[in-house]
Amino acid sequence: MKKPGLIMFSFATIFSLVACGTSTKDNKKIHLENPSDTSQCTANCKAYIDAMRAQHEEIEDDYVLNDLKGAQGVDIRNYDDVEPGPYSDVSTGVDLKFNVDEGFSADKYTVKLSLNSDMSNAKEFEVEEDNKVNVNNLLVNTTYYWQVSAGDEVSDVANFTTGDYPRWISAQPLFNVRDNGGYMTSFGRRIKQGLVFRGGEITTKEFTRSGEKHIQTVSEKSKDIFKNVMKIGVELDLRSSTENEGNYTSCGFADDGDIDYLLCDAGSYENYINNPKKIVDIFNAFAHADEKPVYYHCYGGADRTGTVGFLLGAILGMSYTDLVIDFELTSYSSIQTRERKRSHLRREGNWDRWDALIDALKGQRNWLDEDPLKDNVERYLNSKGVTSEVIEQIRDVMLEPAE
Repeated sequence: MKKPGLIMFSFATIFSLVACGTSTKDNKKIHLENPSDTSQCTANCKAYIDAMRAQHEEIEDDYVLNDLKGAQGVDIRNYDDVEPGPYSDVSTGVDLKFNVDEGFSADKYTVKLSLNSDMSNAKEFEVEEDNKVNVNNLLVNTTYYWQVSAGDEVSDVANFTTGDYPRWISAQPLFNVRDNGGYMTSFGRRIKQGLVFRGGEITTKEFTRSGEKHIQTVSEKSKDIFKNVMKIGVELDLRSSTENEGNYTSCGFADDGDIDYLLCDAGSYENYINNPKKIVDIFNAFAHADEKPVYYHCYGGADRTGTVGFLLGAILGMSYTDLVIDFELTSYSSIQTRERKRSHLRREGNWDRWDALIDALKGQRNWLDEDPLKDNVERYLNSKGVTSEVIEQIRDVMLEPAE
């Protein structure tokens, strides 16, 4: 059965470049090269996503659970190549390279990058050597235009299209940061990028609490990304009051209270499903993400964050495959592997946390196996106080307009 919203192209087509080219004018002395890779993530990360999407094609209806718990097929552990460490970053960006005519040189080149073919509202990068610049945190599945100049010499304008992979945000030492947008949904509309982000904790100093080491994630670089790239207006802190710095009552990136802060003290997996805390406040924030983009996180951006992300993605119409991808991508951060089978968090009898999450949802009143996941999760949220009006507002705000 053909699933709604699936893009039925080859991977080569999906991730191909769009009309990149070098100058054809004889008088141009600066020439642009085609970017060789626009996926913005590591090779193993791409291979995992490609394998998951290939498996997706074999699933009859990936928008209805029908007891599908993801036990078969692709195993994230076969693709997880990230070395442990607090600064692991799977985001590779895109290399923009250029060359110049023999005999021409300049002390400095300016690379301009824009979403517009007329190069309006371009971001500029200064290049003094190697004739290249790496640009990151770009929107996925999006065409960019670029141009290089040095004094009076200006290249032609070329363009490239970023790959259709999840959008990682490089904001070290803030870790495991991803945009919830970019995914296609059963509504036939993609989730907008730049509105809701998930990731690791915000801390203004290094400390150890209850045996857990917390690194300082607020730096000049991460603050710039948080405020000027992600443009965050609300921090949803899913940690408990005892595991943060002890007096963390406002966003560590805020200036004069310009970022709202909400401590949610959330559990994870079935514990959160059965006893959700501040779930109405959390989803109300998502409903206003167009006014104030949201960053939600726990300690590592994995379990509690993954549970909230699952519920949000479900009501937006993400496929089960994409929901699993979104959860398992944490494996490429400094946090240890997160997999939907053989979870790192076990209890006696090899009790599996991911299956416990799914079973807890399916055990809710008004769950109907034959219904789409988005409808079942909407009814669950309704039972916890999140109204259908708020859910519709989230969809209106977070889904791109129909074509």
